[in-house]
Amino acid sequence: MNKLNSGAYNLTVEIVRGFNQWCLLFVFTILIISFPVTAQWVQTDGPFFTANVQGLTISGSNLLCSTTDGIWQSSDNGNSWIFVDNGPHTSTRTIVQVGTRLFAATTSGVFVSTDNGMSWTQSNSGLANLNVWTIVGTSNGDIYAGTAGGGVFRSTNNGVNWAEVNTGLNSLLIYSLIVKEGILFAGAGGANAGVYRSTNNGTSWTFAGVANHLVSSFAVLGTDIFAGTNGGVFRSTDNGLTWTSVNANLTNGDVRCLAVSGLNLFAGTYGGGVFLSTNNGQNWVNVNSGLTSNITALFVNGTNIFAGGWGSGVYLSNDNGANWIRLGKKLDVLSLMPLNTQAVLGTQLVTATWGNGIHIFYEYSQGWSGGLSRLPTSYVRTLAVTSDTTIFAGTFGQGVFRSDYGLLSWTAVNNGLGDLYTQSLTISGSNILVGTYSHGIYRSSDKGNTWQYAGLTGNQVRALKTVGTIVFAGTVSNGIYRSTDNGNTWWQSNNGLDNKNIWSFAVLGQYIFVATDNGVYRSSDNGVTWTLSGLQKKIVLTLDVVDSTLFAGTYGSLGGSVFSSTDYGGTWVDISAGLTTQNIRTFAHTNAYLYVGTEDAGVWRRSLSQVTSVNEDEEKIPQFFTLYQNYPNPFNPSTTIRFSLPQREHVTLKVFDILGREVAILVDGELNPGEHSVVFDASSLPSGVYFYRLQTGGYVQQRKMVVVK
Repeated sequence: MNKLNSGAYNLTVEIVRGFNQWCLLFVFTILIISFPVTAQWVQTDGPFFTANVQGLTISGSNLLCSTTDGIWQSSDNGNSWIFVDNGPHTSTRTIVQVGTRLFAATTSGVFVSTDNGMSWTQSNSGLANLNVWTIVGTSNGDIYAGTAGGGVFRSTNNGVNWAEVNTGLNSLLIYSLIVKEGILFAGAGGANAGVYRSTNNGTSWTFAGVANHLVSSFAVLGTDIFAGTNGGVFRSTDNGLTWTSVNANLTNGDVRCLAVSGLNLFAGTYGGGVFLSTNNGQNWVNVNSGLTSNITALFVNGTNIFAGGWGSGVYLSNDNGANWIRLGKKLDVLSLMPLNTQAVLGTQLVTATWGNGIHIFYEYSQGWSGGLSRLPTSYVRTLAVTSDTTIFAGTFGQGVFRSDYGLLSWTAVNNGLGDLYTQSLTISGSNILVGTYSHGIYRSSDKGNTWQYAGLTGNQVRALKTVGTIVFAGTVSNGIYRSTDNGNTWWQSNNGLDNKNIWSFAVLGQYIFVATDNGVYRSSDNGVTWTLSGLQKKIVLTLDVVDSTLFAGTYGSLGGSVFSSTDYGGTWVDISAGLTTQNIRTFAHTNAYLYVGTEDAGVWRRSLSQVTSVNEDEEKIPQFFTLYQNYPNPFNPSTTIRFSLPQREHVTLKVFDILGREVAILVDGELNPGEHSVVFDASSLPSGVYFYRLQTGGYVQQRKMVVVK
């Protein structure tokens, strides 16, 4: 109603009413400012890229990280990381460049790369000890490898062959090597620890000092040479003939690595972070802002200083160590799975990531794990757990892995599995079913030890869900299949399903819900027929159910990202407040929190007490059925339709054109009493007059609306 046409009296009333409303708004605003809103999502500070870093180097445009798992590579200065699958799947201590080749020192010998670290081959001919700790190249092309137990080996033909050069070495535990002005230095540990020196290309060695200290690193600054040891830093000003301790203000003496940047000398310690000396080691100052305490690798590239942490990945400083930032964006999380075991206090959230394997979030301590026994691939797609807490991980490229001992170790279980690119897992009784990328479904009845083909040839099975005795399979492009005999036979079940790109399933009450590229569909007859819910025209990747609340996570910038429904999908409420991303990949919940895994912002959580009560109407239940006029009206392209229910009813809300033809079903299902609203999108309809009709068991009301384009 246009109140401006109601006369002077009505105008005066409206002015007074407007003033009162302004006062109420002012008070309400003050209350909001005084009492901060806490009902929002909170980032769990992870998962980040984590690793036990042992070495760092740069080759071409690639930053290479040597870890206890193997080699990780970043082509964007550490922002994102990929595991080098075609490389050493073993502890890698360091990588050095000699000419155009890269050499990696590992617990399985020496690996060589000719393509900037993207692929590697072993090169161990003549290498009698494969526990290689360090490698160095000389100006004449010779390459030296220091081993833990075998001393030093030399190669004169780019690592093709190796020969032992240990004459004069009283310790064969060699942890570091460096060349300065043609002189070769070896850092040793064990009973005869210290620095050894060779002036004839390793043909013979003499002890040079730093006795009884394990020498883990060397660095050259100007004309001086420095040794990092378990007893601090030592310096030589005469090419290693004599050594002097230089540890003033170095409060942690367990020095694992050294690096030089201009006139600055950096020392990485285990337990004390990084120390900086600007006067050749005479004095040290701690430079740890933003840095972890256990530093095991340092590398300098121009003005960038990289630090590798034990169990915490890689850090960067470009202001000479004054400040550090952790590298590696929060990971793309594809699957979340709560797990309670007797080994830990509280709940673990097992997290499968795309590009960095499996991480664990400990709900009790609100911290992320580091140093787990990793899978031999970084691309983990799906997780499942049996009743006896046996955990299965489906990977993209290396099949299925099983953990029987609380995530401490993994075993590949791929016997009979015809497609190692897995997408989904489900437990059905004593059976495990796995959906693959292009070969349908496989089934195992012996915990993955053997697999048998279970049908759906040629389908990419992206989702699996067990509902009682029925297994549902969601595919890409071909919709939904059902099986009542654990996968022996399948029936396609797409009646009413307008979009056949399936992402996930959920069950609430009598309904089965499915997430698609066009929103959420539901079925009340075990998947025989499907109807579109109130959440439409959105790419929905994940669903979850907590008590009587259904949650949906969407992908892409179509408005909102997490929605909840308390009326079986009839109406939805956006509960995304606080989230900084609209790309939701997966849900999980514990007794206390609802968690979301995202594509670009890690894992977030929100208290269940907030999200399961967010739809509750605190006002009185309406006394009458009411269908309100839509707003705005006329509209283009969307409008909101509101209605109220005094009791729980089966409700239909449909839209008809001026000829009485049905053009849309907005609601079709049971709703709780209270106020409800639905957004109607008329993008696909022409301009004109339309009618929307609300109908329950004993109530029918219809109103008119106008689309203007």
